[in-house]
Amino acid sequence: MKKHFNKLMAVITTAILAVTMSFGAFAAEETHVGVSAKNATSITIDKDLITDGKTVAPNGAEFNLKFEVPDDDLGNITVGGQTYNDVKKGIQKENIVVGKVQFSTSDSLESDNITYKKQFTIDVSGINFTEPGVYAYKVNEEGSYIGVTNDDSNFMMYVFVENKTSGTGVEVAYIVFSKTETTGEGTTNTKIDTITNDYGKNNDSTHGLIIEKIIPAVGLSNKNDQFTIRVKVDSDVAGEKFKIFKASSTGVDELVATVEDKQEQDLTVTDGTKYIVYGLTEGDAVTVQELENSKGYTATYEVSDNEVTVGGTTKGANVAAGTALPTNGAVINSVNDSAKITITNTKESVTPTGVAMDIAPYALMVVLAGSAAVTFLRKQDQFEE
Repeated sequence: MKKHFNKLMAVITTAILAVTMSFGAFAAEETHVGVSAKNATSITIDKDLITDGKTVAPNGAEFNLKFEVPDDDLGNITVGGQTYNDVKKGIQKENIVVGKVQFSTSDSLESDNITYKKQFTIDVSGINFTEPGVYAYKVNEEGSYIGVTNDDSNFMMYVFVENKTSGTGVEVAYIVFSKTETTGEGTTNTKIDTITNDYGKNNDSTHGLIIEKIIPAVGLSNKNDQFTIRVKVDSDVAGEKFKIFKASSTGVDELVATVEDKQEQDLTVTDGTKYIVYGLTEGDAVTVQELENSKGYTATYEVSDNEVTVGGTTKGANVAAGTALPTNGAVINSVNDSAKITITNTKESVTPTGVAMDIAPYALMVVLAGSAAVTFLRKQDQFEE
């Protein structure tokens, strides 16, 4: 019995050791944020562009990474809670190859419905390292686009070079990418795998324009009458696209069209109908035109909530209610998310005047006849006397 028990314990012990060794192996291959795979000569960094979820990706927005070598060796530094000893300034920055990223209007949002994603691939295989050590490179993002706010943080890349485990010479062991931030509490270095730029999510650089139709219950106006509004966006960047949503009382707006720069889109409206054009920057001019109607309505408009003051400078313009809507449409440059153009249609009551005009000639004839009769009778009386 004891013999069998000892054999069983030996089997269990062997199994535990095997599992422990397996976990150790898995741990050695575990991936971390901002850290390449073991002995990889490249690292991939996500490039995220965050939006309000209703803005089309910018057309041709291009970004790249620029690498520089620190002026001096860095010594001992802490990155993500780990201390790197005797960090050297990098070498051969010109041999770093990075694939730039470019966004287009055909890009799709990620599952979070606010992010457009691309990837930078940084390759250091062209650098001829001859000594082991940790080599540091300064990284900055290059590229700009109207409405996009770049992350202007200081980025760093560290290349860990070790002696080869077999043979002679050295090889890349790991690549680490980090972000350096300085606050009142000091400077911190955090490992990251994503560089995020803001395209209207938090920086208020893209705006919507609300288009609302009002038919007041006055005169001969009928709230159920329908009209056609024509919308066109003249973008300050060729090839841009814009989403148009129909507002819903449930809070879930309906996407009705995605229009290109200078494309006309006709929208059917009645009293209370609201549409919203999204993804507008200050240079995008929206023309809102009501097509001619044959029902005798008069169209006026108002632009509201479209003035903002930044640094003492006022941008945008409001238009007073009751302003006649030009036949070729009103042009608005939206500078605020709540900017709205309200088009009001009214049909005044008409007082019938045709009957009075029809009897006027006859009434005049009666008056003239009566006057003639009076004159005749007076003369007759005078003659008889």
